[in-house]
Amino acid sequence: PLFFSKKHAELYHNQLPDKERYAVFGMPQYKLKGLLAFAVPQEVKFGLIRKVYDNGEVSINIISANELKNEYLL
Repeated sequence: PLFFSKKHAELYHNQLPDKERYAVFGMPQYKLKGLLAFAVPQEVKFGLIRKVYDNGEVSINIISANELKNEYLL
């Protein structure tokens, strides 16, 4: 999943029972651009996590690769 912020990603990661098996990291613009170069033509959809609740549940917005490109790519 893609997180809206590093804080949200870390909150979610800390709630995982097996968090030592996973890592959270940011994605620089050049990597997002590369990902979208493949995702847009394939009409890929992403789950953008907007909120992480204290119990570990998340609020997810489904967003197309094209919408992601238009909203987040500088």
